Amino acid sequence: MKIQSLLFVTTIIFLSLMLQGCPSTETHEETVTIHPSNWNTLTETSSGGDVCRGGLQPDSPGANQIIVGFSHRLSDDDCWVNQIYEGLLRFQIDAAPFNRRLVKSATLTSHAANTRANPARNSCINQVGMTDIDWWAQLNPSRIHLTDLRNLKSVQPAQDLSIDVTQIVSRWANGTEDNNGFVLIGQRPEMSDFSNTGMLTNETCESFYENMALTVTFFQFNTQAHHPSISVTAVHTQTSSDITVKGTDFTPNGTVHVFADDVPGRMGSFPLGSVTADGNGKFQFFNRALCTHQPDSVTIRTLDDSSGDNARGYAPVFCY
Repeated sequence: MKIQSLLFVTTIIFLSLMLQGCPSTETHEETVTIHPSNWNTLTETSSGGDVCRGGLQPDSPGANQIIVGFSHRLSDDDCWVNQIYEGLLRFQIDAAPFNRRLVKSATLTSHAANTRANPARNSCINQVGMTDIDWWAQLNPSRIHLTDLRNLKSVQPAQDLSIDVTQIVSRWANGTEDNNGFVLIGQRPEMSDFSNTGMLTNETCESFYENMALTVTFFQFNTQAHHPSISVTAVHTQTSSDITVKGTDFTPNGTVHVFADDVPGRMGSFPLGSVTADGNGKFQFFNRALCTHQPDSVTIRTLDDSSGDNARGYAPVFCY
């Protein structure tokens, strides 16, 4: 018994010394506001009755705007036109400082610059949800139906909207959900909801939204273990552009994703590939792209998958 007691006391003393010698990891709060890297308005139109002269052309959003809502127009000769507008927003989470960090709060904000509503309403977003459809990577995405939406959240009408999206953004930041952005829908989101029975003549609720932003408060480590950096070498030949990226101080044996940012004519990041850092946190990545036109200058960005840290460099020539 004495030997067991001595061993127990010795173990307690050893653990106490170990804990005293290991300082706790301290964090602080930071807040950042980012703007969408991708946005779109999806529209569907149907018409019926007495020809309707081919229906009506849908409204078009202005620069940096999206439209959300619907329009039901019924004429005296029972000719009807139904239009649906869905707004889609995606933020570049993998390039944000809160990626792979613990998110405390996230708020999606926007301003209804113009609303056409009968009956009167100051905003036409009714719900916001997530989808598995990567609409932002498609050239001509079709309308996303209710069956392809999940985690729908009701939105109270207001000209200046502020929507709590903490749970959704947290999943994107910790990598448990693919970031396909937000889908914003209005009342009567499906064409099947449009029957003339019980509908008001010319019932409409369309809102044009602008100044979309995502504000996130997150916990940041006071001192980060790694400070990744890269050097970029770009060479233009007659037929291609060669990009060589060398990185240091990344997570040892960790995965590093490589992107081209600020590519002319594209929204968001253009993925180039991934590479594994060695045991010292170093890597070398090579990308060759055929040139069918004059190359552009871009920003090369690397994402340390383990820490969420980004490092950037400049490529004076790049083809895509």
